[in-house]
Amino acid sequence: MSFKDEESFRGWLIEVKYYRKSHGRIGIGTSNGEGFQTEILMKKPAYIEKHMMWVLANENDKCLFLSNDDIRKNCAGGKIELGKQNNLSNNVFNKNESKLIDIRNIPTKIKDWIMKF
Repeated sequence: MSFKDEESFRGWLIEVKYYRKSHGRIGIGTSNGEGFQTEILMKKPAYIEKHMMWVLANENDKCLFLSNDDIRKNCAGGKIELGKQNNLSNNVFNKNESKLIDIRNIPTKIKDWIMKF
């Protein structure tokens, strides 16, 4: 089965990350800049770009529901790179304050997103 054949395959990907102030960051991929997350964000496969979202939650019970493009825009240093630890900017929640939702509402947000297909 190929991701190119959208008629024969329906799937959605949701990557969940939890921000702890004590960690000071939200990592993407492995410590040496590899892994599925890094590959997806760098290669931008069309099917995955359309069918993947990220949930970023924090200790205040708030979360963001962001696309791959939103994640790329919020990367520390402004880009994803191989060979280095990739992180989201520490202020991702502040920069996207208008998109913050209560964590209890995330199941509805995910359902509404999936129902668009």
